[in-house]
Amino acid sequence: MIINRDWRIHFLNTQMLRLYEMSPEQVEALPDEYRNSLRLIFDPNLPLYPSIIGNRESWTRMARQTIYGFKTANRLCRFESWYQDLIQEWMKLPEFPYHWQTVRADLPFEQDPSAAHLTPTLLLDALIPNVRVHSKHSWLRPLVISTGYFQFDFPQIIAFLPADEQARLTLTEVGAITA
Repeated sequence: MIINRDWRIHFLNTQMLRLYEMSPEQVEALPDEYRNSLRLIFDPNLPLYPSIIGNRESWTRMARQTIYGFKTANRLCRFESWYQDLIQEWMKLPEFPYHWQTVRADLPFEQDPSAAHLTPTLLLDALIPNVRVHSKHSWLRPLVISTGYFQFDFPQIIAFLPADEQARLTLTEVGAITA
């Protein structure tokens, strides 16, 4: 997927849509403000939420690291109206206020309580709905590619790679990657 400074999703490739049994029409039907990567993590009414909430430890780590990334990337924007409006809207989402208020962007993320007993690499336990043969639960590793020189230049490309052999087989089965 491709996101911009406000973390709005501007593009989802066909493999990502196929992975979660979504059509381009379903994505287009979502209101603009709902097509945001942070909202996808916290909004139980959106299609991705049921696939990522099953493993609370994994979800919490991803949610907190995503907030950390947003705060860090937009450190100089926090007094701008678009930023304030987004935060105000997200504060209505379940669990978002607690995580927003407790994630500290002034410290390295490794010091966050959610990172205490986990590997340094962020892994997401995702439920892949249309798997027939392999495991429905797959460990995915997000890969963030910045289009500029600095870590938080935008737009950014976010890809999800298989974190182990079982995940590779599962993603191959649903056509998200080729063998």
